[in-house]
Amino acid sequence: MPIVSSASRSPNEQRCTTSTDANGVKDFDVYMFYAAHPTSTFPYRWRTEADFGSSRFGRYPGDPESFRGLRVDLIGRSLDVFPDADPVEAVERYLTAGRTKRLGSWR
Repeated sequence: MPIVSSASRSPNEQRCTTSTDANGVKDFDVYMFYAAHPTSTFPYRWRTEADFGSSRFGRYPGDPESFRGLRVDLIGRSLDVFPDADPVEAVERYLTAGRTKRLGSWR
């Protein structure tokens, strides 16, 4: 399945390098979609973190010292589709089915 990503950022800032930055890129969210397994379940709202590494976006000061660059939140979801399903259609169907909750305003 395809990976769909988005960055959490302010429209005014592209970089976050000091602890006084109020805005900027704080992390990247990468969603990974998988076909549901017929005999086991994928953990609901599975999530882990990874280090993006050095980049032009700098480093968010609130992240652990072990992170060289921005944090990447890896979020997994299983979809009720067969493994050979068209990945674009499967993700579009999932996103338009109304089963996801809107957590805030995009404006």
